[in-house]
Amino acid sequence: MTLKDEEWEAIRLADYRHLDQQAAAQQMGISRPTFSRVLASARAAVARALAEGAALQIGGGDFQRCCDGSSVAGKAGR
Repeated sequence: MTLKDEEWEAIRLADYRHLDQQAAAQQMGISRPTFSRVLASARAAVARALAEGAALQIGGGDFQRCCDGSSVAGKAGR
């Protein structure tokens, strides 16, 4: 199973850094409703991987992680 870069970032901001959705959306440069959809998708993918004992890969999607892998640099191609 694959967790897209933007899904990974949404999980990191909401569940690891404990930001509210508005603040996390602003940090990612997306709307709050879009952040909510990305976060729901991310949580579903993680839950599915845990329930099925599947490996979870991170990569792809519309965002790129910084070179150190710690945060999102912005939309791909910017």
